[in-house]
Amino acid sequence: LLMTTITLISFMATAETLPVKGMHCGACAKSIEDVVCKKEGFKSCSVKVTNAKKKMGELTIETADGSPVDQTEINKLLSEAGDYTLAKTKVKSETKTEKK
Repeated sequence: LLMTTITLISFMATAETLPVKGMHCGACAKSIEDVVCKKEGFKSCSVKVTNAKKKMGELTIETADGSPVDQTEINKLLSEAGDYTLAKTKVKSETKTEKK
């Protein structure tokens, strides 16, 4: 007889949505996605333009381990992608409880 034990691990995962300056089109979002979202350690990552006239967008990231997003590192990656920077304030955070 083979016995298997299943352990449920519960942790809080937080998706952070950060405002990005300098975005005005889909190509901007794609450039950021190609650099920022390819970084290891993210469970999810998405980019969208929110106001083309004001050159603003949003970057939503959920880290794989549930830790806060390193905004200094994100700013470095944004500058690699083009003339983009994080705006001063965070847009929102969504907290989810997950079980594994």
